Amino acid sequence: MRRNPKGSGRAVLAALVALMVGVALMPLETATAQPRRGGALTVGMTSEPRQLNPGLTVAWADNAVASKIFSGLLRFPEKGYPNPQPDLAEKWAISADGRRVTFNLVRNAKWHDGTPFTADDVKFTFEEVLSKLHPNRIIYQSIARVEAPDPYTVIMERQLPFAFFHFDASGAPILPKHLYAGTDIAKNPYNLRPIGTGAFKFKSWTKGSHIEVVRNDDYFKAGKPYLERVVFRFIPDISSVIAALEKGEVDYVPRWLPLSDVSRLKSRPGVEISSAGGIAVAQIRWMTFNMKDSIVKDVRVRQAIAYAIDVELVNQIATGGYFETAGSFLWKQYPEFNPQTSTLTAYRRDVQKAGKLLDEAGFRPGSGGLRFKLDLLTHAGVSDLDKTVEVIRNQLREVGIELSVKRVDRSLSFDLAKDGKFQLYIHSNHAGGPEPVTALQKLFSTENIGRLIGNSGSYSNPEVDQLTIRALAEADPRARKQIVHRLQEIWMKELPALPLQQWVPTSGYRGEFLNVVTHALDSRENLDEVWWVKGTAQ
Repeated sequence: MRRNPKGSGRAVLAALVALMVGVALMPLETATAQPRRGGALTVGMTSEPRQLNPGLTVAWADNAVASKIFSGLLRFPEKGYPNPQPDLAEKWAISADGRRVTFNLVRNAKWHDGTPFTADDVKFTFEEVLSKLHPNRIIYQSIARVEAPDPYTVIMERQLPFAFFHFDASGAPILPKHLYAGTDIAKNPYNLRPIGTGAFKFKSWTKGSHIEVVRNDDYFKAGKPYLERVVFRFIPDISSVIAALEKGEVDYVPRWLPLSDVSRLKSRPGVEISSAGGIAVAQIRWMTFNMKDSIVKDVRVRQAIAYAIDVELVNQIATGGYFETAGSFLWKQYPEFNPQTSTLTAYRRDVQKAGKLLDEAGFRPGSGGLRFKLDLLTHAGVSDLDKTVEVIRNQLREVGIELSVKRVDRSLSFDLAKDGKFQLYIHSNHAGGPEPVTALQKLFSTENIGRLIGNSGSYSNPEVDQLTIRALAEADPRARKQIVHRLQEIWMKELPALPLQQWVPTSGYRGEFLNVVTHALDSRENLDEVWWVKGTAQ
């Protein structure tokens, strides 16, 4: 047995992450000071969670709150990423063939209602929640067996070697069996008043206003957390969130700082900026096509749209080059990325070719050169997104396609997309993490059609489904790379979505709080190391 492995076996990825991580500098005397106790951290969010059971969702707002309440077997601190660190599992060992992993659990963890945490909770969560209800359940379905031979040992077996462990509080949160077993998990009332093992306990939820969590005095990590409470305020308009940060009414704005504010906030006294996490929190902005729509279901139309759009120019005008252009379902910096099958290579702007494809599809120019109109759904209140949409609208107009743009709140856009109420949908999704192929599985696998933040475009290809499963299970980097290259090739030709931009999200926080952004998966950290410089000395 290889004792206590701490790596995922992807040294190249770790090196890339190290190159991309941006760390906010702090004065030496602050960085070396001892943590103080007390204080409340107010988090500004433009979206309100729908529910707080992280076993049912990959929605950012839900997980941003739930990750403070729940724990996973492992954590992914920014330092050392992508190597996992202990959480509810204090150590682990992998068999020589890589198909069996044994987790030794902490013995002092309790649920927030006082019930002891045991291996039965882990077994129940993996078998009844993650493998059946989680949007990324395909990952957990590959686990053939979960055993709990004693209260503090969990053994997992797969038919193929474990390629990675995404077993943190957002990817694989552990739920209390005693509150969920024998219930309709999706409708369980504890989804709205959760009981976890995490650093903070749920206190209250005032709909449309805020959620408050308070310090868990029985937390299994002695002496933590340092904060007394955390308040999540819901402020729909991002401009108002930024203003609240500058005034000190909000202490932390995770992940979604607009480009237009970043440079100004960097010079703002009392405000710190961080892009910590690097590729781990990578985002890709897409234009998703509704494959059930009578017009865009024709691959020639999708390809024509791709040829009509100059992605490089769109990015330059919309973001000033601050973002990068995207070329596939995974970031260009990943070792599996193949530039030869990139949409950036395959669909360089060619208005004549776009027109020819539209002619072949039966959409010839009519009065004023118009071929047809399309409805485009997107999020409201994001300046670089607004500019992206406008440049694309002008470019498509050149080939006879008129866009009618519908901008709505992010949460509403998720609902409309889930129900297929769009023709084109421009949005962004997490495309990094320990396993980037999960983004492909989540957004383009057949089984996720009709699911919230799932396969909104209803794309379905059995070969893609099977190759995705193989890629997620393959531990050999060379074999995996070949599979991913084939996936890119299919994806480039069928074009279920057009990648537009990729970037690392930026967070802002008040300088009087330290250790705010320490987790590689940014806002999904548990905040157990955050402390307030004005707190009480220990």
